Amino acid sequence: MTKILLTIRTLNELIKNWSKENKVIAPLKKYETIEHKKYYFDEVKNPEDIEWNYITTIRPPKEYVYPHQQTLLKYKENQIQLTFDNSPQILIGLHPCDIHSINLLEVSFKGEGNIDRNYFEKRNATTIIGMDCKTKCDKSFCVSMGTYKISEGYDAYIRFIENDILLIEIKTEKGEKLFKNAQSELINNKIISKEQKVIEERNKLFTESEFTLTKNEIPTLLEKSYNSLLWKDIGQKCLSCGSCNIVCPTCFCFDVRDENDLTITSGERKRYWDACQLKDFTRVAGNEVFRKTREGRNRHRIFRKFKYLFDRYDNFYCIGCGRCNRACLAEINIVNIINDLYKEYKETKTIKPVPFVVKGESIYEPKLAKIVKMEQFTEKEKWFEFVFEDGSDLGHMPGQFVSVSVFGVGEAPISITSSPTKKGSFELCLRKIGNVTEKLHQLKVGDKVGIRGPFGRGFPYNKMYHKDILFVCGGLGLIPARSLINYILDNRNQFGKMIILYGCKTPEEILYRNEIKMWESRDDVEFHITVDKADENWKGNKGVITTLFSKIKINPLNTVAVIVGPPIMYKFVMMELFAKNILHDNIYMSLERRMKCGVGKCGHCQINGVYVCQEGPVFSYSEIKNLEEAI
Repeated sequence: MTKILLTIRTLNELIKNWSKENKVIAPLKKYETIEHKKYYFDEVKNPEDIEWNYITTIRPPKEYVYPHQQTLLKYKENQIQLTFDNSPQILIGLHPCDIHSINLLEVSFKGEGNIDRNYFEKRNATTIIGMDCKTKCDKSFCVSMGTYKISEGYDAYIRFIENDILLIEIKTEKGEKLFKNAQSELINNKIISKEQKVIEERNKLFTESEFTLTKNEIPTLLEKSYNSLLWKDIGQKCLSCGSCNIVCPTCFCFDVRDENDLTITSGERKRYWDACQLKDFTRVAGNEVFRKTREGRNRHRIFRKFKYLFDRYDNFYCIGCGRCNRACLAEINIVNIINDLYKEYKETKTIKPVPFVVKGESIYEPKLAKIVKMEQFTEKEKWFEFVFEDGSDLGHMPGQFVSVSVFGVGEAPISITSSPTKKGSFELCLRKIGNVTEKLHQLKVGDKVGIRGPFGRGFPYNKMYHKDILFVCGGLGLIPARSLINYILDNRNQFGKMIILYGCKTPEEILYRNEIKMWESRDDVEFHITVDKADENWKGNKGVITTLFSKIKINPLNTVAVIVGPPIMYKFVMMELFAKNILHDNIYMSLERRMKCGVGKCGHCQINGVYVCQEGPVFSYSEIKNLEEAI
């Protein structure tokens, strides 16, 4: 580490030279009111326009390393071209809190093995020059978060010694490259003493903690306060506009969309920032919304910042900049929320992550697969068999899913319905319910799609050996369950008694009719089926799926229950399983959520602190019984 002493005039000349080969971004004045000046980060045209004494910007500099809109890949028919932006840029004048936020983004986009190359190509092409803030911002709480100081994450750091004289700490090779031709003034003992005095005077501004507890107490406080009535009060005030998400420097949730050109044969797949405060954030294909209330969405935002991501990455995902507090029209304030909740302490227990690591150049790169067979099961459901162009196997576990791309339309998560014992190809069955699935239904044998995955944690069949297996499948739940059913049938001597309970709304919605006839004919499978609404031709059981439980006998100590179906079914099925004394550790269920990225980045599938696309979709009841948002 070295230091140089420059005048502001010399620095401005350097900036002009940097601009010839780099995009230079710095704080500029956006507009001024009677009470406040408003600042923002933008490309510098004239260095004299830089606001060195700015108060925190309206939006964070995050958008220059993680853009609001970013192209992940380009496609033309079935040809894929990965795209990465590594054009050089320099961010000047970032306050310590904003540097902290970029450090946090690096942690999340590195994740648990799934490295987001699109992010890191842009981040690695960025040089960061930090700078002391000279005043404490309104409604900020950086003292409590400890982010008013910074020691890493920057390439150089500016500290004003006098109005037009600044001392620059050069931290990295990038920083050395920028300032290698700079003519430094002499740094003597007088300059060092001035620097120390500037640091001491600045630190006096940041002494009073905004929270009435330490930040390390917040995760356990939140665990205790999940059902606090305060969340209801906050929900009643919230406008659900998403402003707090948009101005947050550490929010990294996103959505992914395909944008076609005018020919409709080529286009780009882009990701866009998304906001967990919007109702549609957790909406899935069946139109189910898993976080319906403003109360629940506000609680999720606070828990994500101070507990869920802390449990996962050992970092608080809030820098205390106060942007959300200032942007909120309803005047919801994080400091007030935390201080009002501060009452009790409780130890916490979380699910241990079992991440699935994606291999390849990009975690968003699909692999081409060709349709070799298809069959229309019902008016809405269609079955497909695929092979990869390179002849490889999918390599999945029962219960996992893939993301299927139809270029120009989008990408959708689809459960795998074939058993891992089936080699050379894999099978999917899907309902026509959205743009992607509707287009998939229109494809023909020989057409190609993109496949990412398999993703998530499947059914732990190795823990089921020599046990009796009870399947409870509602509607489309038979699709992922079939993968495990066929695995067991292909390894029949490794498992005990096998019972399948299957329920549909009407006889017309029954799937896999030929296989059902085979299951019914086998001596080593007990199969029961019911429909909610029957016509005069239906001769079987009529009623919801729980009416089938009276027909079966089980050994509760040696039975593993596998539940897959619509969310409304789970609570009623659980009551039946509890009545039969099945052990909580032996109850496994697959949870449906909106899984957009599949690699634990976009945030849509989160249940409390758990990413369903990574730690799920299969969970034991013991793992999720204390998660309020699970079932």
